[in-house]
Amino acid sequence: MSIWAPVVAALGTGVIGFGGILWQQFRRDRRATLAEKSDAYYQLIAHSLSFAVRAGTMRNTMRVRSGLNERMDLTLRLRRPLDPMEVHDWFAQGYEPMNQAWSKIQVVGSVDAVRVAKELMDACADMVALAGELGGARGPFGTYLRGLEWTSDQEEALKATTNRMIEHREALIELARKDLGHGPVPSPKQA
Repeated sequence: MSIWAPVVAALGTGVIGFGGILWQQFRRDRRATLAEKSDAYYQLIAHSLSFAVRAGTMRNTMRVRSGLNERMDLTLRLRRPLDPMEVHDWFAQGYEPMNQAWSKIQVVGSVDAVRVAKELMDACADMVALAGELGGARGPFGTYLRGLEWTSDQEEALKATTNRMIEHREALIELARKDLGHGPVPSPKQA
């Protein structure tokens, strides 16, 4: 037996051991990256839906808080006026988690995920813009007396934009499942 046999065996064991450590670190890093992606995808998917509810609530609030009845309630101090900063803070509370998730997707997401997330964010912005649009169905005098009401074209535009947001949300769900190694799940439309 050669004197070099134990040396070669020790070197081989060391290389294998070091390789094992490198492999474990690679797998740990990969799991951490996947967890980070998963969280970002999940947050944008979840919060985009609640943001759509906020947009609908904003439109309903505009409807209820307009017209002569609202003016009377404010004059008689039965209700306090809406504070624009409170409305902003309420809206920002719903937007901030989406913005955080979108920013993270831009950093750790795939190229396709960044594109789909941007389309989803754009659809959400369009939905809010349309939800906050003043209703034009009654004209100035009718609006003053009876409150805001939206034309059928305005209602259809909001519905179409909401549907577009839902389609982009479903596209992000599909892409996230693919990026994270999960199989596709049929949407309710396909079931």
